[in-house]
Amino acid sequence: FGIANEFFDALPAAQMVFDDGAWRHRLVGLRNGHLGFVTGAAADDIDPDLPVAPTDGMVAELCPQASHIMSLLARALTRRGGAVLIVDYGRHGNPGDSLQAVADHRPVDLFAAPGDSDISHWVDFAALGRAASNAGARLVGPVPQGRFLMRIGLAARAEQAAQHAAPEERRALLAAIDRLTSPAQMGEVFKAALLVPAGAGMPPGFDGDEA
Repeated sequence: FGIANEFFDALPAAQMVFDDGAWRHRLVGLRNGHLGFVTGAAADDIDPDLPVAPTDGMVAELCPQASHIMSLLARALTRRGGAVLIVDYGRHGNPGDSLQAVADHRPVDLFAAPGDSDISHWVDFAALGRAASNAGARLVGPVPQGRFLMRIGLAARAEQAAQHAAPEERRALLAAIDRLTSPAQMGEVFKAALLVPAGAGMPPGFDGDEA
């Protein structure tokens, strides 16, 4: 059994840009003496899974290590059983250009302070699902984090805890719940998915429509 909380978003991502009718690698190089994106060689062996036909300037994002690690986990589960809960921000499909940098809890330019900012990207849960399926396992979800937490009883648990809390603690508790479940905060952009062996049925928290 395992939990991967904001793990896959920290793995290195690769980007491609559609240029003059072909996908080309998007690289980091010098532009006017400063670090920036440059267009590299054609990526002839890569065809990203996109819901629309590519147009010039479109960016696609891949994370080969995420698929590789998911394959390893899936193969282990098919042999031994178990489950891995994945909670991360992302979407069910290629996120496009989602690379972002944060320093001092604020978004910053990706190249403003190399080595002094946290760089991450959105997780492609569809790609994780394909890797799991190809290895003989199943990825259930994703569903929005807020919906998942409410389905497994967060509201009832919070109400129980609030009965024994001082007014200040109760306010902090409600604020924390809002941060985790509100669509305006972490409730929608963060997703929950569950890696399990192949089979049928929906575990608690994942019943209903997937997101």
